[in-house]
Amino acid sequence: MLDYVTIRGLAGTSAWRFAGASRANTDQGRLYVTIAGSAGSVAVSLYRDAARTETVAGGIHPEGAGLLNLDALNNSGLTGRVHLESPAAGEGELDLFYACSDDLRALQAGISDFLTAGRFAGEPGFELPCASAKRTLDRLLQARQCQVRFDTLLPLADVAAQYALAFIYDFLAHRQGDPATFLAEKYRQQAASALTALRLSVEGHPWMPFSHHVKRA
Repeated sequence: MLDYVTIRGLAGTSAWRFAGASRANTDQGRLYVTIAGSAGSVAVSLYRDAARTETVAGGIHPEGAGLLNLDALNNSGLTGRVHLESPAAGEGELDLFYACSDDLRALQAGISDFLTAGRFAGEPGFELPCASAKRTLDRLLQARQCQVRFDTLLPLADVAAQYALAFIYDFLAHRQGDPATFLAEKYRQQAASALTALRLSVEGHPWMPFSHHVKRA
């Protein structure tokens, strides 16, 4: 399950985890959340659109605190869970991934051959390397003093997919030797090169955090 999720707002919640996340049931990797309370119970609803009209998952905790399982709604295929401490009614957002399993398949044909019963390293699809790729990119962005909300996560997809493939081959290198090690390094280098062209948008303003700036005397 995806276990490295950026939480924006949603105080009193933690340990969000998801399975089955894709571009079809998220807003390019982002979910919009509404929390409502009634007579001691807490209802959590997740949407794939900012207008909160397309529900993809949700659940109700009758006691308002503890572990809440989130069921897929409207045939989304997205499930998850969240730990509720003392959640306040309101709205927030979750950034689940920058690249998903489908992005990896599009980047490299035959990558699904590494799945065993639909899982890689014990997790569904390629959710583990995708989570690792998001963690790597977040660290790189934080090193640029960037802790803001991007208008869309889609520009991060290509770089994240390259890092995810590097993690896959790092994992396989322990079993397959030099060929996997070579491919891991190849995708790391491609990801590093793609970073310099990464163009993000923050409140409508373009930003290239990894571009090279040349100062002239």
